[in-house]
Amino acid sequence: MKPGANGKLEAFIVCCIRYRDQFGCLYHTGFMYWLVDPQTHYPIEFNAIPDSKVGFGKKFELWHSGQFVDQGTCPDFLPIALPPKAK
Repeated sequence: MKPGANGKLEAFIVCCIRYRDQFGCLYHTGFMYWLVDPQTHYPIEFNAIPDSKVGFGKKFELWHSGQFVDQGTCPDFLPIALPPKAK
């Protein structure tokens, strides 16, 4: 954890999900939420001290979603032809 130039932190929730489809192809997807002020939608900055409280009236807002989805990695034994992977 490294504070920004002003010595404060911002909070994110980041999730990465791996799953397989019915053919055994492995996919990855994810999303990110950012702690913002619901009125301005600007990120909340806070001091990096133990047990600090950010306050009421704040929310995590979706920042990125689905931008991590890949085309999938499939085993070689599949009996069907799959589309080529994007480069």
